[in-house]
Amino acid sequence: MHKIRLKNTTKEAIKVGIAVASTILVSLWLGWDKSYWSAITVFVVAANETYSHSIHKARNRLLGTVIGVVASIFLLSQFPQDKVLFTLFYTLFMAFSAFMSVHKRYGYAFRTGFVVCVVIASVSGFNADTSFAYSILRIQETVLGIVVYSVVFRFIWPKKTEDVFFEIMALSTQHNRKKLRLITHNQLQSATPEVIKDLEEESIAQISRLNKLDDILGLALTDSSRLAYERVYWRLIVKALMQFEALMTQKIQGEKIDSNIIVKGAKILSKSLCSPKSNNGELMRWCDEIEANYRIKKAPVSAFSAPVKQRIIFTCKAVSILLTSLAFWIYLPVPGSSMMPMVASVFAIVLAPMPSKAIKFTAICTAIWGVFFLAEFVFIIPAFTEAWQLALLYLFNGIFIWKVSEAPSLQIQKSLAGNLSVVLCMGALQSSPNFEITTPLMMLTVVFIILGIINFYNKLYRSV
Repeated sequence: MHKIRLKNTTKEAIKVGIAVASTILVSLWLGWDKSYWSAITVFVVAANETYSHSIHKARNRLLGTVIGVVASIFLLSQFPQDKVLFTLFYTLFMAFSAFMSVHKRYGYAFRTGFVVCVVIASVSGFNADTSFAYSILRIQETVLGIVVYSVVFRFIWPKKTEDVFFEIMALSTQHNRKKLRLITHNQLQSATPEVIKDLEEESIAQISRLNKLDDILGLALTDSSRLAYERVYWRLIVKALMQFEALMTQKIQGEKIDSNIIVKGAKILSKSLCSPKSNNGELMRWCDEIEANYRIKKAPVSAFSAPVKQRIIFTCKAVSILLTSLAFWIYLPVPGSSMMPMVASVFAIVLAPMPSKAIKFTAICTAIWGVFFLAEFVFIIPAFTEAWQLALLYLFNGIFIWKVSEAPSLQIQKSLAGNLSVVLCMGALQSSPNFEITTPLMMLTVVFIILGIINFYNKLYRSV
């Protein structure tokens, strides 16, 4: 008999489905009223490249949840009747969060902090007394989602972060061999413009891979003992690979680079990849030699992924979207009670840094997935009589979303579709289910109004 071998993407999809179904079951069993909050946590945390990335995001999500809880309680207790001051401090908090949202290490925590503040204020009806209970529930649901995700992904088909690290490292060394072959066989003189262009594109991809490797080495690596132990040596190897790539690129561009130093570097790197610790000294001396004799452009070191000017634009755009949405809500008969400011606040801080293409993609995905999940909510879920049936449906939803979105270009769709799957059906995921269709329909209507406002400001700020 032939063994059935599942693809890695299929295994990941099954794990997501199991984690989402499990967290919904546990939340309902505990009698918590917002099981969709823990399900959203699983979807968001799982949509990462490695387990260590996911744990890092989970920690940031928990930190952001605490920040959001404190902020919401402060705003609702200090300005319960003063709409002007409440809106002022609310907007200032959003501006600060938007400005900090592109911080490489804690950006997601700042973004989550504002989102949690908005959600708690909205679901509590902007009431300070009930906001505390919802704050505790939000923390509980977040912790539940993180714990269930960690257990499932740690024990079912575990994939270590170091496995991903060495897969990327293998692609990087393969790229180096190809370039080195051109240099050592004197094929650069006869290379056509098309070949040179391909090499430039491959160089961009290589730099992206090396940045990923450096990023992985900055994580906790709790699941990868070897990589954690050899972290210092691999950091040096990644640094040497970056210098090696810069040398080869300059050589291809026609600069006077001694081919022998490149060949020497290739040999030392080959030894270091086999034994990072024992060859550390020789590799360090080669790196020092390169830095002493050649001008290697170093990327500017910053704690943020965007320059100050860009961060200010993101902040202004997010605030503009929020204030415009609030004006719509106050002066126009927009349905959905506090749904408009809540959705506007969340979408403003999440989508403000994204380009117009991402907004159009979000609108298309929202329309397609919205119809799909509304159909489930209307035709399938009302027939359920047991919690396990609901969990089984979300097991299927999790697998389906991850399989449909397995292409790298569709990664954003994982979190979006996962959120929609539970938010549009939130009535069925409460301890006392309710199947009123008007709420999800109003939510979709509000989402498209907000996306229209975001698209307008994207065009307005494009020339800035």
